[in-house]
Amino acid sequence: MSDSLNRAWALLNIRRFKEAQQAAQEALATNPDSVGAHLIIAQAALNQDQPREALEAVNRAISLEPNSPLCYIARARIYLTLNKHKLARTDCEQALELDPHDADIFGVLAWTYAAEGRWRETLEQAEHGLALDPDESNCINARTRALMFLKQNERAFQSIDSALARDPEDAYTHANAGWAKLQAGQREAALDHFTEALRREPHFEYARQGLISAMKAKSPIYGALLSYSFFMTSLPQGKRIAIILGGFIGYQIIVRSLEASGHFLLAGIVMAIWVALVLLTWAGDAIFNLLLLLNKRGRMILSTQQKWISTGVGAVLTIGFTGLGLSFSSPDLSPLFMTAIGFLLLCLPLAYAGQLRGRNFKLTLGLAAGCTVALVASAILFFTGAEPEKTGNLRDLAIYALVIFSWVGPSALKR
Repeated sequence: MSDSLNRAWALLNIRRFKEAQQAAQEALATNPDSVGAHLIIAQAALNQDQPREALEAVNRAISLEPNSPLCYIARARIYLTLNKHKLARTDCEQALELDPHDADIFGVLAWTYAAEGRWRETLEQAEHGLALDPDESNCINARTRALMFLKQNERAFQSIDSALARDPEDAYTHANAGWAKLQAGQREAALDHFTEALRREPHFEYARQGLISAMKAKSPIYGALLSYSFFMTSLPQGKRIAIILGGFIGYQIIVRSLEASGHFLLAGIVMAIWVALVLLTWAGDAIFNLLLLLNKRGRMILSTQQKWISTGVGAVLTIGFTGLGLSFSSPDLSPLFMTAIGFLLLCLPLAYAGQLRGRNFKLTLGLAAGCTVALVASAILFFTGAEPEKTGNLRDLAIYALVIFSWVGPSALKR
């Protein structure tokens, strides 16, 4: 192993990622076929939130060493970051064919199931890994997460205590403990664990998001929203869909019954409440990030993208609720009701954009921008006395686009 490669590994281990990449590039200058150098570049890129660059590097490593389980498990971690769970699972299975006795592979495989809310499979794979190596931290943390969502809290906390006793310095274990405490309603303990994880690894996104959620959970409304999120995540996908569809059908029955009996004002109020609930479910994180913008500590932990998205969400909420107030204030302004609903629905793509990268991020923001233009034009036409059909067509086009996005956007954009 060359001096440059040794230095690159050492720099990677002390989390000096840019320098590790530079040293690995120096190693490649003398040995372009160095699999280790490509893997270092991939890991350093991933730790700097550059998954696309990491994927390119690990693919080069696989082309040089197609029978290395280390290469496949490295790519599986990158696919997990990109929300490509099936591809990550395929790479884990390939790695297991090459080395069926590596507990770490079972740990990564467990997390591919956890990412889809398949908690029984998560637990099964984590315990396979722990049978090979009882101290494997990835398996311990996946097992803990699964036990929490399977409502086996006592076993989960025993697992956390065991993991922390075994390795009290591990940032991932502290972050996992934080999420478990937060799910159990122990907010202060969760804050302590997330803070400790970030003290050890300042760029640890999993812990940073946990700290943000724990700070926002101080609000009873966000606390209830977080509990609902944990509850829905614990359910199989079929039950989640049934609950969402059941709520939507119930809402439609109530609104149509009120309209049929002539209670149009009540129907409008029910519709507004429904939209508010949808917004809280979809955009709750972005909405409550607005509160953190008013807090000095909160501003420090929010990313630049989160700040911009929360500001945008705040703007469309202000416009939307102002429009609702105007529509109820005078019969002449009642046509503004649906335009206001459209502005409120703009929260959906804006909030969801925060979970995306690259092309999908730009597409989602493009949709939001196009719908904003249509809604603003609709409002301008209304106030200038244009024909109702013209204002309605623009408004309806934007609303239909936003509703369709709410149904198909998440699954389509995460592929």
